[in-house]
Amino acid sequence: MTRQRAPWWAWAIPAGFLAWFFAWPLTNVAWTGLSAPRRAGQTLWEAVTTTTVLEAAWFTTWQALVVTGLTIVVGLPAAWAVSRTGATGSRLFMAATTIPFVLPTVIVGTAFADLLGPSGPLGVDLRGTATAVIVAHVFYNVAVVVRVVGTRWASLAPATLDAAATLGAGPATVFRTIVLPALRPAMVAASSLVFLLSFTSFGTVLILGELRVRTLEVEIWRQVSQRLDLGAASVIALVQLVAVAVLLAWYRKAGTVTTPPPGRPAPSSRATRAAAAAVMVATGAALAIPLVGLVVRSFSGAEGFTLEWYRRLAVDPEPG
Repeated sequence: MTRQRAPWWAWAIPAGFLAWFFAWPLTNVAWTGLSAPRRAGQTLWEAVTTTTVLEAAWFTTWQALVVTGLTIVVGLPAAWAVSRTGATGSRLFMAATTIPFVLPTVIVGTAFADLLGPSGPLGVDLRGTATAVIVAHVFYNVAVVVRVVGTRWASLAPATLDAAATLGAGPATVFRTIVLPALRPAMVAASSLVFLLSFTSFGTVLILGELRVRTLEVEIWRQVSQRLDLGAASVIALVQLVAVAVLLAWYRKAGTVTTPPPGRPAPSSRATRAAAAAVMVATGAALAIPLVGLVVRSFSGAEGFTLEWYRRLAVDPEPG
């Protein structure tokens, strides 16, 4: 049977859309970034190795590495709890941990600015520091580890683990020789995604960093909005494009994880179920603290409880 050729417009329309909204802006940024140093009497290498660019690139990279490591450490116990809980409980827990991941940046930034500010429970102003940015990024990305690693952990065959235990292997040996190698692809995938998300973060760093700590994207915004230097912004954007392209290539290579079968039912051990529930409660409470604090602050005024902030939502702002 002869296949009919699609009409020219069937491919011309999407090709034109991609060319106008993706290819042209990227080409324009690349051209501006390559030509701006020459107009300023610099080479491209001199432009991308200025102190401003190097500081932004260094902070972007090391904070993403720290966030990735901390997110794995924080997320692994929660992933284990998912693997030891029934299907209904694990789905509810994963849905709850996903809420921070899908919240708008301004909400999370505001919540942490209040939590880590001078009037927060810590009593120390951490705004404008790398610590505030890192804590907020871990808060965002725990859901990635829980979903990717937790579902993989739940798919491990119980018979294999039971056989190893029967042969005399202790829990640490079983984890090191069987569980960890089986989880490695999922952990690499989750780590790659967390690093990429932290490396390209903008809103969280802008709100909490207060321009005292800046990623590449925040520095691009600063060059355009505050210094009106489109040439410098384009050079930094070019560096960002190259870095993101490399990260995406790495993620495509290392981040592939086969979809596991449905998780096994909850184990019969009462102690294991209690431990898994305790980990879920602790993780949920930790993720809820910034959001609960934001809700409480929305009802707080100079004299205590108030609805004034909600009343103002229905009032037109004053001109000017």
